[in-house]
Amino acid sequence: MTKITILEITGNKVSFSSSLGDALAIWNGERPRKNDCYDVEIDIDDFFEWGVNINYTAYEESSIEVVDGIFKGVAKVLNYENDGVLSVMLGDAVVLLEAGSPQGSGEHIVFFTSVDHVTLYPVHI
Repeated sequence: MTKITILEITGNKVSFSSSLGDALAIWNGERPRKNDCYDVEIDIDDFFEWGVNINYTAYEESSIEVVDGIFKGVAKVLNYENDGVLSVMLGDAVVLLEAGSPQGSGEHIVFFTSVDHVTLYPVHI
């Protein structure tokens, strides 16, 4: 789970800030309010191909940002399952990515996807 603050709302997308950085994503839930804080789960619905939109990185600190409509994340690798699910730690949250078989090795990855593939789900505690 990740705590975010809503910066802007445009249609079904929200611009937000978090301890990981500022980004843009699709909002799935009741319309949020600008400047309010929410606990969210992050879902990334894309296929990641090593050397194309996912690579190992020397950066060890989790982060997110959006540049020209592309969502960039840096995360710690937790596990890769033979069914193509890569578990990563993005800040304090576990995120599951669909990925091809890892090429090489490393503890941290950087991945890229369209903001249209990133969805935030509010969690009500």
